[in-house]
Formats: sequence, C-alpha cells, structure tokens
Amino acid sequence: MTVRQNDERPIPRQQLRFVSEVIAYVFMNSKFAVTTDRGATWFVWDATHELSDWHQSYLYVQEVSIDTTGVGTLTLLPFSESKVGVPVLHTKDYGRQWSAK
Repeated sequence: MTVRQNDERPIPRQQLRFVSEVIAYVFMNSKFAVTTDRGATWFVWDATHELSDWHQSYLYVQEVSIDTTGVGTLTLLPFSESKVGVPVLHTKDYGRQWSAK
C-alpha cells in the first residue's frame, strides 16, 4: 500500500491494529489494508476508487474496528465539518467488502 502526502508526518502507529497473531489491518488516508495470513498476502481497499459517488464529500478513513470473527465498521471523515451523518460502513469478511448496511 502506498500513501503519498505533501507534509512530512510520522507513520500513525495507532492506525495499525492486530486482531490476532494472524490477522492485522492498517488504515491511512483513503486506504485500508488487511491480512488474514500473518502478512503473507494483503487485501487493499481504497475509498477513492470504491466510493466514487462519495469522493467529493468523504475521502479519509477516520476509524476502523474489526473483531476476531471479521465483523467490523469503517467510519469516514468528512472533508467539511458542515457535513451531517458521517457514513459508517460495515463488513463481515475482515474488510474485503464494505457496505452501508
């Protein structure tokens, strides 16, 4: 996963999460990546590609929470504080697929 920024910022270590010894995920800017095989392979999801209809209003992944069964949520950060009803997406497969319901 490649994330490019104009500003020099440290890697946000709090956005790297270990669910178990074999499952981990990371999120930064518009991207989310998960491994379920100790890091041998990674699945990368990018909000800018997957949510093209929302691209003008939402871009950054604000928070992700996934449990050991693969159930979790992904909260998007609005561009503007004037936006109401920040979308929360749901997964049942460790974030390989996200849905609004």
